[in-house]
Amino acid sequence: MECKGVLACTLLAVASLAPAVIARHGGRQQAQNPTQAGARAGGDQVEVKTDRFSGVTTVTLKPQMVLDTPEHFITMSLEAKFGDGKIRDEADRAAEVLGEGAVVRFESQARVPTDFGDKELHFIVDGKRLKIGESAGGVSGLPSRDPRLRPGFTVLEAFVNALTAAQLRQIAGAGRVEMRLGRYEFTLSPGVLGNLREFAGEFKRHAPSGKLKGDRP
Repeated sequence: MECKGVLACTLLAVASLAPAVIARHGGRQQAQNPTQAGARAGGDQVEVKTDRFSGVTTVTLKPQMVLDTPEHFITMSLEAKFGDGKIRDEADRAAEVLGEGAVVRFESQARVPTDFGDKELHFIVDGKRLKIGESAGGVSGLPSRDPRLRPGFTVLEAFVNALTAAQLRQIAGAGRVEMRLGRYEFTLSPGVLGNLREFAGEFKRHAPSGKLKGDRP
């Protein structure tokens, strides 16, 4: 996977994910149970923490369920960190602004083996294609012993990728977002989109570029 600033160096260290309403696998559409998809816009799905020693601020979108069936579920989360680089001069500050972005993490749990194919992450945002690229990750080393597994689920997989600030704004500002991770397709619910917008708002509020005058394209 192609590196995107400092994000690619922290891809495997990010948190988990929760909800959408429609998911398809192999062209078959599967309805979601909205009561199982803990996506609630407004309130407790976005977390902001600032380390009082280092000054590093972490903005997190908690797990959002994008696929939820009796045999298989997938969650998605986002994380962005600000203030963790050394700023010695204006060149460092410019590099920090240009490298702004978020890590997106997917966690898959299934009762039977799954096949994510090429692991490519794609979006269709208000009808416009947005290709992110191949995701890193795969099957957990000892999935049967992983405490994150739900009872009865035996296969745990995790994937990570990176979104630039511009891609995040495009996705969060859309009215309809479809996405595909490998062979699995989802349409994000209004609740998940609302939580994404809240995350994007906190991202802008704490990002170095958000503290500069004017908006960057």
